[in-house]
Amino acid sequence: MKTYCIGIIGYGGFGKFLHHWFNKINFFKVFAIAETGNVLMDYQGLRVYYDWKDLINDTEIDTVSIGKFSLANA
Repeated sequence: MKTYCIGIIGYGGFGKFLHHWFNKINFFKVFAIAETGNVLMDYQGLRVYYDWKDLINDTEIDTVSIGKFSLANA
């Protein structure tokens, strides 16, 4: 069975929540994250992008999940 590489845009609380649960599904693997914050730590094993457009242009990513949640965006 194919493993699908996921990119997560927005890696705050909800993005980390998505990462945790995606990794529990056998055919998903979180591959990259995009975050505009400048306090990102070294996320071992993940590609880190500071512009979401770079993440969606990564040809190794199969699907993208939006991890940003804000009532201001609703």
